[in-house]
Amino acid sequence: MSEWIALQCTGQKLIIILANCCDRNPKLTDTVITAKLMREVARINNKMTTPSPPNFRIALPTVQQADQPPPTAFLGYNFPDDLANHLLAQGWWSAIGISFYIEPFVSLADMPTPTFIGQTDGFTSDSSEVVLDAIRSVLNEDPACFDLMEIISDDLDMDNDLQIVAVIADLLQCLNAEKLDRKAHGGLDTPVFNIFLRWHPFTTLKAWIKCRNVILHQTYPTALFGTGTLATPLSCTICTCATCGLCHLPSIAGWNGPNSDSFTLMHLNLEPNTGDYYNTIATFIPMVAGRGSYRARRRGGAQGSHGGGTQGRGPERKH
Repeated sequence: MSEWIALQCTGQKLIIILANCCDRNPKLTDTVITAKLMREVARINNKMTTPSPPNFRIALPTVQQADQPPPTAFLGYNFPDDLANHLLAQGWWSAIGISFYIEPFVSLADMPTPTFIGQTDGFTSDSSEVVLDAIRSVLNEDPACFDLMEIISDDLDMDNDLQIVAVIADLLQCLNAEKLDRKAHGGLDTPVFNIFLRWHPFTTLKAWIKCRNVILHQTYPTALFGTGTLATPLSCTICTCATCGLCHLPSIAGWNGPNSDSFTLMHLNLEPNTGDYYNTIATFIPMVAGRGSYRARRRGGAQGSHGGGTQGRGPERKH
């Protein structure tokens, strides 16, 4: 990131985030992905009323530490103002081969802090007040409160304990819980909440991350509604979290990325080399379309010279 920040270029710098890659295993170092991004951006540029000169470039993320995963974003640079503003105005871009989101490139000092803290697990109540009361109660007591006081003292250069406690009280009141519409097997409701911090006093992103880690690493017991914990769920690289429980991207006009049908295809886990498998795959892979329904060959069957078939042992396999 420091080299990307220091890079001098003639146009704008942009951050490009892929929707098609899992954020836990992005595999973003593949140069094929960079080529696909360049091709799609060029297509968007050519459709503009006044196309910009094709001088823009896209840099793939690299791993500088062997034990660390690569960044989950690409750098776009040398983007003319007209093209950059056009990409930023829509934000979401989706093609059959790749889907991505465009953000302005900013320095770490100007980067806004997130609001998402984590997702609850273990609470049996569907009341946001019960969940928030449990979280605030734990964070108001040591050792969590002591850790928060230390973070605030270092970041804001404060040494008055009463003032620091007052800041913590304001911070905890800004915690917010939003219930997700999630169902378990059998249609049963499973109370899950996304926890947000709508305001904080911190002056640096580093202090905010320390505060979030304190909140994430506690357990939150209740007398009647179980013991809750917070975790960062496996999430979409674009959304971070789906506050409504279901992804809203397929409802965006012009969306050509994954949808409920393709999710169902993966979820069903159809047996390979069967009729249902090929018929379903044909919906998503044009090369397969037109081959007709898959027919398995009969075991032991042979074709006679006059076109008559001889039935081998066992019934015909049905798919």
